[in-house]
Amino acid sequence: AHRVSVFWGALACFPRTDTRLFLFPSPPAREFPFVFARFDFCRRDLELAHAVETRFGRCDILVNNAAILDATPVSRLTPARYREVVEVNQHGAVRVSLAFLPLLRKGRGVGRVLNIASIMGLLGSRDAIAYSVAKGGLVNFTRALACDLAQDNILVNAIAPGFVDTRMAQLPDGAGHEHETSWFREVYLKHRRLPLGRAAHPDDIAGPALFFCSDDARYVTGQILAVDGGVTATF
Repeated sequence: AHRVSVFWGALACFPRTDTRLFLFPSPPAREFPFVFARFDFCRRDLELAHAVETRFGRCDILVNNAAILDATPVSRLTPARYREVVEVNQHGAVRVSLAFLPLLRKGRGVGRVLNIASIMGLLGSRDAIAYSVAKGGLVNFTRALACDLAQDNILVNAIAPGFVDTRMAQLPDGAGHEHETSWFREVYLKHRRLPLGRAAHPDDIAGPALFFCSDDARYVTGQILAVDGGVTATF
């Protein structure tokens, strides 16, 4: 968010777990709180678009990044939990993108939609049905939306991160940090399934995101970039 706001001049950020809309000037030396209810993907997408239109008048870049983690074993996965994960991780991006289309069409020059998917949307894994289905849907949503919006000069791409050192790396059962577990060290570090030998820092994702949002990517649309330290390059 910081790097994009420096490049473009202003940013509206809607956290799922906060009650404020942050508006960053350029450079983002301080935050401007904006009273706003916690984001509910089912009901508030049009309100989000209205808040941005009121403050900025248009939207040049839309980044769909909100997600929840799920590692429920198939033996315990319920339809309700499946729907919850898909609603946030896939349907949320669809709803917000549709709500923001009028503002993107009013943007300056070439508009951008950047979806944050996951390598879990490219590959299969145990205990990841809901998460993988949602992220896989987001991958093909990116491709299909790119085809639909090309005529409006709006580019749509996605980043598929691998292991990233954020709060989502905390294990759902409270057992600690995913990157500190014995299986992660054995499989991904010792046996080099993660060729670069470390999890990503958030800033490792920010650089590719900035590329997709920049003029350097003016002829790039419908693409999914794995930013995973080489995980998807291994066999």
